[in-house]
Amino acid sequence: MPESKIALCATHTHSGPHLKKVLDPIFMADFPPDHWQAIEAYSEKLTEDVISVCRQAINNRSPGLLSWGQGKVGFARNRRVIENGKWTGFGVQPDGAVDHSLPVLKVSDHEGNQIAVLASYACHCTTLGGSFNQVHGDWAGAAQRIIEEENSGITAMIAIGCGADANPFPRGNFENVIENATQLAREVDRLLAQDLKPLKRATTTQIDHIELPLDPLPERSFWETEIASESRTAYYARKILERMDAGEALPRSIEYPIQTWTFGDDLAIVFLAGEVVVDYALKIKERIDANRVWVNAYANASPSYIPSRKMYDEGGYEVDRSMYYYDKPVRLGPDTEDLVLDEVIQQLPRSYYSETTLRALPAPIAKENALSTFQVHPDLEIEMVASEPLIADPIDIA
Repeated sequence: MPESKIALCATHTHSGPHLKKVLDPIFMADFPPDHWQAIEAYSEKLTEDVISVCRQAINNRSPGLLSWGQGKVGFARNRRVIENGKWTGFGVQPDGAVDHSLPVLKVSDHEGNQIAVLASYACHCTTLGGSFNQVHGDWAGAAQRIIEEENSGITAMIAIGCGADANPFPRGNFENVIENATQLAREVDRLLAQDLKPLKRATTTQIDHIELPLDPLPERSFWETEIASESRTAYYARKILERMDAGEALPRSIEYPIQTWTFGDDLAIVFLAGEVVVDYALKIKERIDANRVWVNAYANASPSYIPSRKMYDEGGYEVDRSMYYYDKPVRLGPDTEDLVLDEVIQQLPRSYYSETTLRALPAPIAKENALSTFQVHPDLEIEMVASEPLIADPIDIA
């Protein structure tokens, strides 16, 4: 199958097993050999299981109907505490940006019976907190179970929106998990009981991999100072110096997949990789008709946090030190937001553009000898030009 037709979304529970090559420096210590063996074995089995499930789904295809709607759930809270324009730590920022929208996609068979539902919400799966060291699906896993228990025969799936800077509230124990999950499941049930908007057109899919440059690499003295500080990240500084001494090239950019699915003019679904902060969803909904766009994050790859432009002035975990845990020696460049948003806009048809985006497009300029000039995307202009026909003798051609 073409890559653009497959989207792999994670719920990013903080109570899940570790995967190899994702956040390997997370503990800022080497894994014991027996732990690493378990990580490799689990990662390989998970890959095999995902491929097996996909094959089963492809082999069991049957005619069906898609419809969608959008509700709201309120347990996400912005976690970036900002004082005097600077990040001071994690907590609850009452006036912080959040995205409480809950898009829901219903799948029915040809007789109209519900067989599956996909819902997406922009919030970390961190109800249980960092001290909980067991395997659990957090609010997303619990919500799936509740939806399936209350809707016989249905398969429930949860994706995560741009909630990298949002935590659930309340949080801390299993009761909070069920409270948050139940709130979401009730909203899904409410939407499923309504006449959702049918999606009658087949999907048009696209995926492009863009390069997101990292900031310039610091000098060797920076890493030596980091080691001398004996901070938690001194471990990572030592690893960087070992790579430099071995002549290993350090990363200068991130390969970043951006994917879109469009259902005619009825719905556009955007898939962004990594831990994307809420500003991206809010700005996409400014540039694209908010009533017809659905934004997922944590999709297709796990490169790092994807901070917004305003965070570079605020500082803090999502834009700075989180990069070490993703094995990136520096933060992403400040043009990251523009690069991502521009690619999303260019992938989507003009019919989805908001009035704000349409007004920002340059006016068509009639060119000499041009019959017509029109703008398809901000960077793509099509010009219709008249030309002399070529008349040839068919005998000469033969």
